[in-house]
Amino acid sequence: MDSRSAEQIEESTEKLLHDLKAVVRDGEELLKAGAKDLGEKGMAARDRLAAALQTARETGRKLEEQAVAGVKAAERLIRQHPYESLVVELQQERGRLFELLAWVVALLFFSVMATLLATAIIIFLIPEDYRLYAAAGFTLFYLAGALWSAFIVHRFLTRVPFPETVAQVKKDRAWLESFK
Repeated sequence: MDSRSAEQIEESTEKLLHDLKAVVRDGEELLKAGAKDLGEKGMAARDRLAAALQTARETGRKLEEQAVAGVKAAERLIRQHPYESLVVELQQERGRLFELLAWVVALLFFSVMATLLATAIIIFLIPEDYRLYAAAGFTLFYLAGALWSAFIVHRFLTRVPFPETVAQVKKDRAWLESFK
C-alpha cells in the first residue's frame, strides 16, 4: 500500500513534469544542433529522437490535464460538501482549539480568583493596618495573571485559521491560472 501523502505525490508529479519538459527542451536543442552533420544512421536516430520527444510532449500534456482535472474535482467536491470539508478542517485544528479553550479557562479562573480573593482578603485575615496593602498585592498578582491569559487568547484568535489549507488553495489557484 502506498503511504505517501497528497503533498508528496503532488511534489513528485511536479518534479516529473519539470524533468519531462527539460528532456524535451534538451532533445529539441540536440536535434537543432546536429541536424546538419548527420549521415543515414544519424538521420534514423534523429527520427527516433523526434518521435520520443513527441511522445514525451504528449505524456507531459496528459499529466498536466490529469493534474488539472484532479484539482478541479477536489474543488468541486469541497464545494458540493462544504460541511464535511469544515468537519475535516475542524478535526485537524482540534489540538489548537483545545489549547485555546485551556487559555480561556485560565483567563476566567484568574479573573474570578482576583475578584474573590481581593474581596476575601479585605474582609478577613489581615490586620486592620495592612488590609489595604495585602488586598492590593493579591489583586495585582491575579490581575497580572488575567492579563497574561488575555494576551495569549488574543494571540490565538489573531492567527489565520486553517493555514495549511489556505496556502494549498492559493497554490492550486496559482497553478491553475498558469494554464490560462
